[in-house]
Amino acid sequence: MERKGLVVKNISSLTRGTVSRENISVDEILGWLLNISFAVLMVFVIANFLFTEDIKVALESAKDRQKVLEEENWRFRLGNPSIEKYEIKVKEAQKLKLILALDEIERVNRDNLAISSFAPKDPNTKETRYLMDDLLSGNKLISERFKNGCRIAKEMFSDKKELRQEWRKRIPLIVLDLELEFGDDPSKKSVVNHPEIVTPDNEIWLLQEISNRIEGIEADCHDMQSMALARFYEHYIKNPDLLKGTEIDQRIEKAILTIEKKEKERLVAQLSRELHSYIKLLFEREDVLLLDDV
Repeated sequence: MERKGLVVKNISSLTRGTVSRENISVDEILGWLLNISFAVLMVFVIANFLFTEDIKVALESAKDRQKVLEEENWRFRLGNPSIEKYEIKVKEAQKLKLILALDEIERVNRDNLAISSFAPKDPNTKETRYLMDDLLSGNKLISERFKNGCRIAKEMFSDKKELRQEWRKRIPLIVLDLELEFGDDPSKKSVVNHPEIVTPDNEIWLLQEISNRIEGIEADCHDMQSMALARFYEHYIKNPDLLKGTEIDQRIEKAILTIEKKEKERLVAQLSRELHSYIKLLFEREDVLLLDDV
């Protein structure tokens, strides 16, 4: 039986052009193209296999070299105890630079939030002093610095995760003039002079310190705003005439005229809450954006 399709003999004849156009069928042409495609595919498969094997060999070789380097490093450190002391010295020096950078970032934030102006901390006792005398005039808030600080705080603390990341990114950008004396040690090339390259221990400490400082600034800003409300509250208690014509003025008269003790206490407590709400409303009218829960 004659074999159909494109056999070796036919392929050879076809490539030499000895087969007439009339004797070549479509199936034979497709079979010829299929054989060529299969041959090319096999070339790529073999090449991919060889490349993959080369990668595996390279990875294994790299792992072996890493293991050798780790063993050499261990032996080197074991034979030279001063290495550990030097690393501790480097880590402590870097930590000092990080603290100075954090201090600078915190100072700028406290200035922008107006904490430095209205609720500064005593440098010796670290106690907070509230300076609210210049905050108001009559029943209006007159300090633009306080208003801007509140606006910045509202935006700043809306996403503290992003704020922590911003602090971390700013660390390498802080310029610090800190002279370190290590004699002939290669400190100029160490992580001490590259804040973006932080040792693992210092990195853990740094992230926690950033979080703690941000929480501390937010708490102080919250207290400053609360004290501003309290300053207004005290101002209205001392100057009740400023409340004339308001519902609170009517509450005051009712509380004064009430004789029964428990009822008077209830009215005073209610008056206190309403006065607090009234002052917050005044702040809103002045476009003062307070933090939540103030």
